[in-house]
Amino acid sequence: LMNAGNIRGGKTYPEDQEWFTWSDLKAEIPFQVGITAVRLPGQVLEDVINHSRRQARQSPPVTSGGYIQTCDNIEFDEEQQKIISIQGEPFDPERHYLTSFPTNWFAGMDGHTPLLEWAKGTPFEHAKESSSRQVKEVIVELFAALLWLEIGSFDELDTDGDGFLSREEIREASLKIFGDDVADLVVDNVFSVADCDGDGKISIVDMMVVKFVAEDMHNHVATEEEIEALQKVAAETLGKHPTDAEVRRTMRILQDILDQENDGKITREGTMNAIGEVRRRSILM
Repeated sequence: LMNAGNIRGGKTYPEDQEWFTWSDLKAEIPFQVGITAVRLPGQVLEDVINHSRRQARQSPPVTSGGYIQTCDNIEFDEEQQKIISIQGEPFDPERHYLTSFPTNWFAGMDGHTPLLEWAKGTPFEHAKESSSRQVKEVIVELFAALLWLEIGSFDELDTDGDGFLSREEIREASLKIFGDDVADLVVDNVFSVADCDGDGKISIVDMMVVKFVAEDMHNHVATEEEIEALQKVAAETLGKHPTDAEVRRTMRILQDILDQENDGKITREGTMNAIGEVRRRSILM
């Protein structure tokens, strides 16, 4: 979720625009915006959206920077003023949904009363923006991880055959995707998000971790369909024709890394903690 006041680009992007660029992102979100991820009750989520749009429903409509925009995972019927579905599944007001939005809403920004009432007596009542992540940083990390779903298999990228991926090898792959004018910032972030242990090189296990995280970002596979997703990631990373034994072995390694609580389960928080950090964060502010 994002309040309209934080989105300032005022631009309609043409259908033939191939890339959403870093300049586009800075124009759309020019401010430093800290975001928080919260498991929010469905009814509270619906109430917050409706509360934020009450002025737009007046006659005549009143413009408000507090109007909440939702991602396309949420199907909202403006006429009924109800959430119809989330992630393609029927909306359940009793279910808790993992939701991200600006942290300063908890401090009263834009006066989202249903959220503030729900937060009373919870740790979120006094949430501070200084402890949250910047939205531009998260968006860049997201796109850097998602690129690993398209970048090819490990063997295709490891052009010198030394068993590791270097920054130069990732640069060469990025050039094939973006063209000759690819920025160093793009290469740095595509590389660093997969450099899970920060040793300056990417192993086949590092690549599997970031591809699993990207798969979860895209399709929310963690926990519910993790085994099937692990099989898919292991097969794609190893190449086109891995043996069943190779897939099973790499799946075990991947599960051990992602199961950070050692309870036999893979959580979304665990997968996100496993990937590397975005480089040059000061540029993203």
